[in-house]
Amino acid sequence: MDKNDESAKPENCPCVCGTSAIPAPVPDSALPRPSMGSHGGRPENCSCVSGTSAIHSGRLIRRAALLRLLAAGFLYPDAALKQRLLQDIAAMPAGDAAAPALAALEHAWSMADEESLTDEYSRLFIGGDAVVLHETTYSGTGRSTELADINGFYLAFGFDLRAGQHEVADHLGVELEFYSLLLLKQAYALEQGWQDKFEITRDAAKAFLADHLGRWVDSVRERAAARQAAP
Repeated sequence: MDKNDESAKPENCPCVCGTSAIPAPVPDSALPRPSMGSHGGRPENCSCVSGTSAIHSGRLIRRAALLRLLAAGFLYPDAALKQRLLQDIAAMPAGDAAAPALAALEHAWSMADEESLTDEYSRLFIGGDAVVLHETTYSGTGRSTELADINGFYLAFGFDLRAGQHEVADHLGVELEFYSLLLLKQAYALEQGWQDKFEITRDAAKAFLADHLGRWVDSVRERAAARQAAP
């Protein structure tokens, strides 16, 4: 297959990353804030997680799972990645609003073989005219400055790139994985009734979205669409 031929997209091959449907991340501040106790602990006279907190925690966990799926889709595909994605899709809660899209994604990945996946990934993301998946390519502030700031976020929240990651800090899949982690940390803080920790993590997610992930994800989506990424 000629990887530079725009018409050479493998037949019945899912978009390796879902770039044509990358959602613009919704700021966590858009979620209504739960009512906590006056000292940032659990609501007064309550021995369990409040209904409001549980609802928002569940939303955050679902969003985190979806972002983790999206993050994995930007990694170089192989049999192990395919198996992991299919398992993660199957583990998504039934009745979720994203269920139709997830069902289509599951079908596409199930039907695609490893060769077609790697061919499509190479066509999109490898080569001189490929869609670049590194934030510093889109930034005008300098690679070293951007990487230092990104790694500062990772360090502050215990996100260790050495733990099984093969990409550098500014890779889109890595940034999505980190944002997913921040959503999980927010959910856990809500479940525990830790208002102060919830706010710290929520504010960090807003800052990371504004300063990094949210600034360039649309450029990736547009460039992938221009290269006719599989839906």
